[in-house]
Amino acid sequence: DCTVSGTSNITGYLSNVTFNTINDTRAVWVAGGYLNTGLSTIVALGSTYNLSVEKTGTYAQYESVWIDYNGNGVFTDAGEQVMNLSYSAVTPLAQNVNVTIPAGAATGNIVMRVGLKYSGAGVLTGPCDPYTTYDEWLDYTITICADPTTQARSIVFTGVTCTSTILNWTNGNGSNRIVVAKAGGNPTGTPVNGTDYVANAVFGSGATIASGEFVVYNSTGSTITVSGLAASTTYGYKVFDYNCPGNDAYITSADVNNPLTQASAGGGPVITA
Repeated sequence: DCTVSGTSNITGYLSNVTFNTINDTRAVWVAGGYLNTGLSTIVALGSTYNLSVEKTGTYAQYESVWIDYNGNGVFTDAGEQVMNLSYSAVTPLAQNVNVTIPAGAATGNIVMRVGLKYSGAGVLTGPCDPYTTYDEWLDYTITICADPTTQARSIVFTGVTCTSTILNWTNGNGSNRIVVAKAGGNPTGTPVNGTDYVANAVFGSGATIASGEFVVYNSTGSTITVSGLAASTTYGYKVFDYNCPGNDAYITSADVNNPLTQASAGGGPVITA
């Protein structure tokens, strides 16, 4: 870690930083040139988020952003500089990049640092740039959500009819889970980290994780009644535990009796007297 600062705002200042749920708009330069904003957001391993940084001022400036992915407080390890751009003498001006959280990043709280420097003083040399006259620095907390380590297991079917079935299962160690259903066999697709799937217990009506593979449940429990099934048809089901709802971090492995298939009951003629 290091100390950064600035002493003047005559060349411009950081007027907005947006990253996932952070949307930090500022009307003035930060006194002293540095601020730990106290703002935070939750992200998932392997997910991609837009990062936007806007400066206000009439001088050309350099801007960089670092994320301390391994949590060692240094910011200079490979891949930790996620934005490195220059601004012309235009006010205001926003720069945008897409940032993908590496699969090997440390989970928990880490720091994102945004730096701005007057171009007449040279490029930003790093997250601890020694120039202190026309610099400005903002720090944010990024919480990287860990995937669960234990998958749901032991699916059991009850109440099987021609058009519906009840699933019960044993939860893994995620805070939430989705159930995916597929006609003709077990689901083979996997949910994508950072994607919150809309569920519908009527087969064929929820979001899909792959062609023909529908999300029929998305909550914290361990049972669901699935309806809208066709008679005498085999359906496959898989439960995926996840953490951090809204920034969903999934475990995608299989476990005992997860996935599992079950045929709906056969239809027959209705006999009336």
